[in-house]
Order: sequence, then C-alpha cells, then structure tokens
Amino acid sequence: MSDRIILLNKGTIVADGPFEELAHKLKQSNLEQLFNELTGFTNHQKIAKEVVKVIKGEKDEG
Repeated sequence: MSDRIILLNKGTIVADGPFEELAHKLKQSNLEQLFNELTGFTNHQKIAKEVVKVIKGEKDEG
C-alpha cells in the first residue's frame, strides 16, 4: 500500500498527496472518483457497452 498518490492526465500531474487529503479536498470517497473528477473521464457507460458486445461476440455496427 502506498501513502502517496500521484495522478496523471495526459502526462501532467493533476494530483499529488495522501489519499485522505485528496479525497477531503475534492469531496470524493474513492480513488476512481478522484481520478474521474481530476481527469474529466466520463466514458464509463460507453466502454462498458463495448466490453459487453465483445464478450457476447456482437459485431460493431459502426
């Protein structure tokens, strides 16, 4: 376990410090939420749907 987290977004450090400090600052309760908040990542649903298609063996319609 680490006592310090460094999060990168496109090669730039967007957070550096202990989890508790970063979570308190950003009012997030887990590392995934911190990452999403700091990087603006919002494609969870799209990626999940694509993974399910691959698992089911469905072809891409695009």
